[in-house]
Amino acid sequence: MNASSLNILLFLAGDMNFGNKVTFRQEYIARELDMERTSVVRGFKELRSNDIMRKVAGMTYMINPEFFFRSRMEKWPQRAQEYSRYKKSSNVIPLKRRTL
Repeated sequence: MNASSLNILLFLAGDMNFGNKVTFRQEYIARELDMERTSVVRGFKELRSNDIMRKVAGMTYMINPEFFFRSRMEKWPQRAQEYSRYKKSSNVIPLKRRTL
């Protein structure tokens, strides 16, 4: 994992709710972390490809509870099962390169 992806993950984990979910616009993350938006897009793609987070809906993502977990320990099996219900990143469409 590269440094940009790690910074994004730590930022998201810091604002994760008790359901291990976060909702942010990528533009907001880019502004808060002083990164280019394209770097944030690549970071999200890397995090999803490595199964560190999965998309729930819209701008909402769930962080894999095996990496970060925010709740009571007795809730962990429930969160892990919930995480497994969301699609894996194999459905992520590869980034297209811009041509000039």
